[in-house]
Amino acid sequence: MKSSLIAVFFLFSLIGFGQNTATTVVTKELFPELFQLKLPIEIPKIQFVPEKELYIKKSKLKGDQYTDTFILNFKDKSVFKGRVSSNYGGHENTVSINFGEMSFSNGDTYKGHFYEGNPIEGQYVFGNGDSLEITSANRNGCCNFTGKSINQLYKFKDGTTLKMHGYEGKTKFYFEKPDGTKIVSLLNPDKSLDGYTEYFTKDGFFYKGELSKNRPIQKWEIQNDKGAFIAIFNMDGITGYVPYKDESNTIKWGKFYLEKLVQPITYLAPYTFCVKGDCQNGEATIYVAKNPDTGFGFEMVGNFANGKPIDDFVMNDEDINKNKYTIIGPIKNYKFHGKCAKAYLDKKIVFTGEFQNGLPQNGNLTVDEKLIEVKGFKEGKYIGKQTFPRTEKRMYSRYYEGEFNQYGQMEGTGTVYITDNNHWGYEGCKVSATDWKDGYSSHCCFVRKNGEEDCQRVYFVNRSDFPDFSFEHPVSLRNLAAYQQQKEQERIAQEAANTKLQNEYQCNQCNGLGVIKTQCPMCKGAGYRKDMVTYDRHTGNTGGLAKCSHCAGTGQYTVMGCSKCDGKGFVKK
Repeated sequence: MKSSLIAVFFLFSLIGFGQNTATTVVTKELFPELFQLKLPIEIPKIQFVPEKELYIKKSKLKGDQYTDTFILNFKDKSVFKGRVSSNYGGHENTVSINFGEMSFSNGDTYKGHFYEGNPIEGQYVFGNGDSLEITSANRNGCCNFTGKSINQLYKFKDGTTLKMHGYEGKTKFYFEKPDGTKIVSLLNPDKSLDGYTEYFTKDGFFYKGELSKNRPIQKWEIQNDKGAFIAIFNMDGITGYVPYKDESNTIKWGKFYLEKLVQPITYLAPYTFCVKGDCQNGEATIYVAKNPDTGFGFEMVGNFANGKPIDDFVMNDEDINKNKYTIIGPIKNYKFHGKCAKAYLDKKIVFTGEFQNGLPQNGNLTVDEKLIEVKGFKEGKYIGKQTFPRTEKRMYSRYYEGEFNQYGQMEGTGTVYITDNNHWGYEGCKVSATDWKDGYSSHCCFVRKNGEEDCQRVYFVNRSDFPDFSFEHPVSLRNLAAYQQQKEQERIAQEAANTKLQNEYQCNQCNGLGVIKTQCPMCKGAGYRKDMVTYDRHTGNTGGLAKCSHCAGTGQYTVMGCSKCDGKGFVKK
């Protein structure tokens, strides 16, 4: 999916420039190592018992039937010593080798199980000293092998290893040499490579992408002696920001579309290029081919002085759901680093705080003026805390600590802590789950103050008074009675909570919101965007400056929880 989206992005971004037909390249000449990639070793052949000698008459057995050890001599002078098993289905009165040691006539040896004369699980040693460990993943019942799904681990005398197993009619292999060379791919029956492939060279370079019968296709991530970049391969040639040799055989970088040079560019750092300006002094545009968050490419604009980025840079991009957003802040190593602001264009979602290596780490995430205190960012999710103030309809305070998605919705693993509500008896209790989705869990655990857990509950953090029983699972009559009793207790507690409300008043520091607001970081408190105007798509007329969508034209934005009421919105009289 991502590969397709990236290909489309390349297509439209490159068509936007006038193509320079004076310079073209040949994809195979740019990356011969990919077109010539193959398994760099001959797979040793494993010996087996010929079909004509699979079924041996019981009368020809030699050995001790009490110790179940027999010796069999084959026509090619191979010798077996071990156990045999009786055959049926047309081969009555015959046996076949089952488990033991085989000394093959060519010098190879094997100790282990056999299936229809083939080594199926055991240790195989070749005559030259190389070895092979064979394991079988499939058995018929407890003991009998089926001959399917065989895993093979070759160990060669020079330290090279080759691991292989069947995969959808092909062979998945992992090849590695002591010098660091490594190839992971799929081997077709004709020995060509296929599917997702990783190739690491002994010099520390790598190539990662899709192959189709030894031909690179779709997106490839490459790091070689020229730099680190991403290229798109298709039948009509290469597209992307890649290195090439000009007429004087000098290495240069260019923006290519189907093997045609669209624009000369300058390589700045891994996956990073100067596409407008000289990136030395004054304003310039940088293209980063690998967003640390989404993996997509993006552009950012800022100023340089003596070849170094200065002041704030601005990035306009969209996430995987095509929601547009802007990031403003300083950069380090061409990634946002330091105090930055990230705001969505059509959603009231803003993060203000510290970025590290292009990702948000510590700060405040506001979603529709609701505050989330962010303490980290991992695998595309914010890690933070959100407090839910008490309201007239929800008579107790609580807060959630755990994972949030990029839109500030509770998603993943986390816990809701109930902080007050003595009348209900839930103060100090918590609700834990690993399946939070937009504030809802269908399989949460209600943990009481004494540590008792009551799981298989459902809970809406914004609607539920307490975790209900999940009727998706069988509920015993005892639990059902407890559930009904709990409902009655809640009714009584609600009446007590209403009385308690009369002894409290709305916090005057936050006006009952539980949060403190400050100047909007996007419009600087103006309430409108200086860089945008209104536009009527029906008439084509433009109006005045556009209202800031991040603060709804108020010029203010939520930045922190209220310290006076601790985010609850109410204080005692």
